[in-house]
Amino acid sequence: MKDVSSPRNGIQIWLRMVVVASFVAYAWAQNISSAWIVTADGGGGHVLKLDIGSGTVLQSVATDNSPDLAVSPDGTRLYLAATIVKGNRDVLQVIDSSSGAILETVDNQDRYGKYGFFPPSDMVTSPDGRHLYILKRHSAKGEPDVTFVSAFDTSALQFTGTATVGDCASSSLNASASDHIVLVCGGANKIYRISLDSNGNPGTVKTFALPSPPPILLTHEAHATGDIRAVVWGSAPFVFLGRLDGTVWKVNSNDGTLVATSAGPIANKFIGGVGGALSQDGKLLFIACDVVGNWDGLQQSIATFDSTSLTLIGIVKTSSRFNSVAMSPSGNQLLLGIPSTKNVVSLSLPSLSSSSTMALGFTPRIMKSR
Repeated sequence: MKDVSSPRNGIQIWLRMVVVASFVAYAWAQNISSAWIVTADGGGGHVLKLDIGSGTVLQSVATDNSPDLAVSPDGTRLYLAATIVKGNRDVLQVIDSSSGAILETVDNQDRYGKYGFFPPSDMVTSPDGRHLYILKRHSAKGEPDVTFVSAFDTSALQFTGTATVGDCASSSLNASASDHIVLVCGGANKIYRISLDSNGNPGTVKTFALPSPPPILLTHEAHATGDIRAVVWGSAPFVFLGRLDGTVWKVNSNDGTLVATSAGPIANKFIGGVGGALSQDGKLLFIACDVVGNWDGLQQSIATFDSTSLTLIGIVKTSSRFNSVAMSPSGNQLLLGIPSTKNVVSLSLPSLSSSSTMALGFTPRIMKSR
């Protein structure tokens, strides 16, 4: 495995590589057998190019602290956000995906970081690749915190505009439309629809409040403001939301209306922060769940729903507990991250039977495929 780039302060970072890793996997239509993976251990990591078919690591790029990744629609550019340990400097790096060379590094102030019930990526690219949208948070002593979405022009390589939203723990950002972006805030049970002008800059923000959770949740938490634990983006404008009690919603993100809801909570199960995925044809929805009382952050079951009616089709218990789930780039497998063995297991669809295992050498935490 060849390192084609090294981070600043790399010695400090790699001494800590033995602790927990996380990764975000991406793929693109031009090379559907490959995925980009970000590994991180709280101090540094790698960007890995993984061949899904063979499970082989094809390329490796070293990163700094707390990396986050987005990929251009054509797959030629990687946008890597990270924090340089020395000086605590937040940066955004533009990387050539074929060589791993860093083309540009710019300051990326007010990185939001990942916290909440599920660990999402805070960056997405526009459909035409002209803009990168990043969720940020400004904190200053004596001032109220401000959460906002910032636009980055990928040609001019500069930030060009912002839109302020409310406090947004457990966030998931989507930019599949050309005239707006959508932000789900699971910790507040809110959806923000943010308009974009002709230059791709954020403008008017519409806020849609979803039904509130009960005063006491399954976790015995009181006075909770949000109970959304899984977000799966469907074809615009629809988004699927999994709630802590096992209920699933299908929501129109244009106006916040509930299009469909599952018949009720999944019996004796809860939906944690692991997430889910939608089948390539859009007909089946897969949501990670587990037995009530297992609050270790892992899940061991996959619930399958009809994506139109949200009828529960079945529940399959997996052989190992997992902490991340994503659809494979080819769309014919469901990928699970197994922390105990530092592997990614692929499940064949629609049976969800185990088909292959890919060794990473790092403990998986976050996966995405596009």
